[in-house]
Amino acid sequence: MCQKTAIAITAFLLTAGVASATIINIPGEWGMSIQEGIEVASPGDTVLVEPGVYYECVNFGGSAITVASHYLLTGEPAFIDQTNIAGCGGYLPAVYFFSGETSSSILCGFMIGGESAYYGVSCQDGSNPTIAGCIVFGHTVAGINCEGASPTINDCTITQNSIGIYCGNASPIITATAVGWNNGIGINCDDDSSPQVTGSFIRYNLNYGVRFMGPGGSPLFTGTDISLNTGYPVLAYPDQVGGFSGNTYDDNTYQLFAIEGGTLSSDAVWVDQGIP
Repeated sequence: MCQKTAIAITAFLLTAGVASATIINIPGEWGMSIQEGIEVASPGDTVLVEPGVYYECVNFGGSAITVASHYLLTGEPAFIDQTNIAGCGGYLPAVYFFSGETSSSILCGFMIGGESAYYGVSCQDGSNPTIAGCIVFGHTVAGINCEGASPTINDCTITQNSIGIYCGNASPIITATAVGWNNGIGINCDDDSSPQVTGSFIRYNLNYGVRFMGPGGSPLFTGTDISLNTGYPVLAYPDQVGGFSGNTYDDNTYQLFAIEGGTLSSDAVWVDQGIP
């Protein structure tokens, strides 16, 4: 969680030999944007953002830094609601990780949305950042886009997007996250994706809760509530069903898995199976 990250950062700043780590306040006395803060940050620094609405698109550029609202230091959810990366609209995501970021690139404690961009957060090309304590809303393609990437998504809410989370040849690690009230599918997977989802909620989506577009991958869904979705809770292929265990499936439009034995097409034959 973000507060655990805060403890780690505090310890980091107090450790001998790394005293040069800096907290960069945004906008601060120089009126910097979040992106300008990222560009002057060094590895291990924290870009700490005051409450406000920031109409910009943010690119981590491979930096191993933390970009956070004051939720990071206080644990007060009000700072999430008050600190909004609205994006800049169009095809650019509000926040993007395209440069091989690792889990040391941390985004924490923001509302992300408002300018109707395609994506709220996009992780591509081997980028594996940490996204924690964020609310991602109102995007026309997906709230979080994962293509060839494996971000860690913890304690987030993904809502009111066309798709909640899209995975293309991706293996995101998703914990304690609510994916709900999206206008289409909660989590949509393609190209041998292997999401690992634990202790989360996938509810009230206006299509499937979880959908796999083809066979392959090694998905793992455990201890997750996949309920109250329009359509089936899960659309999966036979080689994927074993990765679902210990979940809850209540009050979906259809209460059984839809398992497709061949390719997805207009003449596909759906076979209902019991829920693991």
